[in-house]
Amino acid sequence: MVYILKKNNNHSKGVAAFNMNEKDFFQKKFAQFFYKIELELLKKKYFLLMHWSWYGNKENDIPFIDYHLAGKTTLSFNNPKKNKIIDFCNRNFIDKIFQEKKITKIYDIISILRPVHWKNLKQLFIAANKIYKKKINLSFLVIIPMPNDKDFYGSKKSYTELIADYNYYIDKNYRKYFTILPINTFNYKYSLTKEQICNFLNLSKIFILPVKKEGASRVIHEALLCNVPIIYYKKLKGGGADYLDKKNSLYYKSENEIYKKIIYSVKNYKKFKINKKKTKNLMSEEYQVPKFKKFLDKIYQEANEKFDGRIDLSELDRKLDSHKISLKKSLREPNSNHIKNFSAFYKYICFLLEKRPSTIKLILINISENLFYIMRYLKYEIYFKIKKFLL
Repeated sequence: MVYILKKNNNHSKGVAAFNMNEKDFFQKKFAQFFYKIELELLKKKYFLLMHWSWYGNKENDIPFIDYHLAGKTTLSFNNPKKNKIIDFCNRNFIDKIFQEKKITKIYDIISILRPVHWKNLKQLFIAANKIYKKKINLSFLVIIPMPNDKDFYGSKKSYTELIADYNYYIDKNYRKYFTILPINTFNYKYSLTKEQICNFLNLSKIFILPVKKEGASRVIHEALLCNVPIIYYKKLKGGGADYLDKKNSLYYKSENEIYKKIIYSVKNYKKFKINKKKTKNLMSEEYQVPKFKKFLDKIYQEANEKFDGRIDLSELDRKLDSHKISLKKSLREPNSNHIKNFSAFYKYICFLLEKRPSTIKLILINISENLFYIMRYLKYEIYFKIKKFLL
């Protein structure tokens, strides 16, 4: 993703926010060989930020980036002095539409999970199976954003066993209590609006996130703003647990405990106490956007640059995570705003610099990146084969 918060002009430096998915475009030496000059020019015209939507531990230096936007436990570097981390990310700019509504609860448990293996949806099926075997009729709502990308469903990360596992673990006599709501996504435009998601959260007693590793996990914080307590993994990596405590959440130590924690939480959900004022102050765009603007004003002052205040800070909860499309199709991945490859990155830099891309450079970058992606593919193929053999 690249999102221009502020355009460069003759009087004021611009601000561009990239996503951690694009770190290779800055780090790889072969890429720097081709467009280092353009990056140096870009840095003179823009403050360069990088948003981290995934856990990063002991990362290597990322040249040219001025500040990294990440939760306090989401990111660390081998050389922290060279890589400045600011505790702002998508979960701090949640739409003010997410708030508590005084409506009757319909669902005991809600979860919003993409159909990928690491989201651990299977463990939710297993937990429900154990609960129903105890003749406890808890109601579940699992909202699953389904990517509109044919290639996704043939990839290793896709949870292709979803329907089979649902049929296996959820007995047909209990399926009336377990609702799966698949929603179509095209360019990260959900068929459910933010208001509808807010309503579903408010209709539920407990939100569960069964993953072991995440980024800042925006959805946890949307739930908290709706006064919905959280169940999560104790050793959750990433920033998802930064604002969780004994009053607003309950953790499980192992997957075998999930069903027990669900039963306990639903039975005692009124005992959870979420500090609404603190939650809003930390997570709502209403409170955090002005703070972020002050931070930007400060970096302009430190660089002796003029800040004219003209900056777009709308929908940061979606834009920073590449869930808002702004790039041309030729530059981005099919279903997100991530820049798709090194060639597209070079073209976009040239666009920002208002210069024509070099045809020779594009040819050389294209050859080099193809070799890079082939080597990466072979590396992962070998890794998965060894892992499969050992298991």
